[in-house]
Amino acid sequence: MANFQMNPDLLTKLLASIAADNLVAFCGAGLSMAAPSTVPSARTVAAETAQKYSLETGVTLPANATTDLEVLAEFAHSRGELRKLLLQKLIRWQPFVRDPNSGHFALAGEHVDEAKAMLTVMENSTAGESRLLPEQVWDEADISALELFRGKPTGSACPLVWAHSEYVKLRRSVRDGKIFDQPPQTVKRYLIDKNVRQIFGWRFNNKTRSIPRNKTLRIVLLTPGRVHWSVDNWTTVHDTGTRDTGLGVHILDLPTASLPVGAEAKFTFFWPAENRWEGMDYSVTIEG
Repeated sequence: MANFQMNPDLLTKLLASIAADNLVAFCGAGLSMAAPSTVPSARTVAAETAQKYSLETGVTLPANATTDLEVLAEFAHSRGELRKLLLQKLIRWQPFVRDPNSGHFALAGEHVDEAKAMLTVMENSTAGESRLLPEQVWDEADISALELFRGKPTGSACPLVWAHSEYVKLRRSVRDGKIFDQPPQTVKRYLIDKNVRQIFGWRFNNKTRSIPRNKTLRIVLLTPGRVHWSVDNWTTVHDTGTRDTGLGVHILDLPTASLPVGAEAKFTFFWPAENRWEGMDYSVTIEG
């Protein structure tokens, strides 16, 4: 890992997403779609979602949108329908939702007995006499033909250090009577202060067409620029330079939080290093 070098373009995009406060990380751990799993493939999700999208909008989709989920998402994004229509209404999320870490979840709710029971389940799920914990444990009725037995390893990776670390963490937490590695900063931010996202980013590889009401629009650029902008249909205009974040991206927050539903923030760019205008206007609509 000491010699690991991240692709510069990927690093730039990653830093831009962090600065725009819209980074979403999807982490997998050997997800299997083969029977008896009921998790659908990306192709299956694309096919069923594309059909619902066509019925909902009446538009003609790109030819490969029914087999390529990325193509479908890009098309929905180009029409300003990615978040509210595709993600929030049409995609069937239930097959991908599973229980959280049951032991720590029980402990967070002060159900110590349930947490202790989960410790016992983990201890009884070890592979053979090795006492090593597997990556996955079967939690449905036995399927003898596939050698799947409730509470026993599925044949996945074993031992899995991650599983052992979770066991050690849970045992320590049960002893303490609370989740010992729970960051206090996170608890304060989301459970006590209940902070919610206030900033929505716009950048050239993600030209959002709308943002919710009472939110700030953040322009995120990879090079310094001057933003020529207006929030009253060019009745009044402003020219404001971007701020260097020190992370390889340059940002400017536009005062959109007080705008009513239906209002638009309009803007274009002047690039000082090249002494040229962008030559195109962009707009973001405030939605309810």
